[in-house]
Order: sequence, then structure tokens, then C-alpha cells
Amino acid sequence: MKLWIERDKEPTDGSGTNSNGPDHRWRDHTRHVFGVVRRTAVMRIEFDRDTCIGMFQCVAEWDGFERDETAGKAILVDGEETDDDTFVCEIPESEEIDAKFAARVCPVDAITVYDDDGEQLIP
Repeated sequence: MKLWIERDKEPTDGSGTNSNGPDHRWRDHTRHVFGVVRRTAVMRIEFDRDTCIGMFQCVAEWDGFERDETAGKAILVDGEETDDDTFVCEIPESEEIDAKFAARVCPVDAITVYDDDGEQLIP
């Protein structure tokens, strides 16, 4: 599971600008816990391409899936093959809702969503 540093951005003077000009109006704050950078885990999605029947409802719900008209199945765009015809990728935080909808609309439950602790959420 990949991890990243969680950052907050806030205006340096509350107005969104400061005397240093527009390039310096934001400062990054990396959250630290006991002097150690706190890292955040991400949700992940697992797609069983063998189970997929090509209804492409997931494609309509989330840009993380595309149509493979030749094979008649969906493709998990940034998926890494972990087992034969099983693909996994991380879900960007801004796309979590769409990815969950994609999993919910799959008529054969070929899509599984896991939270940042590895617990299965959908189906």
C-alpha cells in the first residue's frame, strides 16, 4: 500500500496574499505527530476482469474505468495486475465517491472497494 504525506495549505496572512507576491501566498504545513511525519493510507479498488460481463455501468460512474469493446469488458485504467485477471489500484481521495458508485452499480460484483485500513466496504 502506498502512502503519502498529508499537507494543508493556508494563506499566510488570512487574505490569500502577502507581501512576497502571488508565488508566496501559500505555505505548506506537513502534519507531524511526535516529531514524525504522519502518513495517510488510501482507499483501493480491486477489479476482477474475469467476472466482468461488459455492462460498462462502472465506466459511466467513474473515469477510473474505460471500455474495452474488443474484449467486451471494462478496464481499470491505472490497475496493476495482482493475480490472473485481477487488477488493483489506489483511489484518489477526490474520486472516492465515484469509485464507490462504480462498485455499487456492477451487476456481478466484479469490483471491490477497500478502505484505508484494508477493510472491505463494497460489495
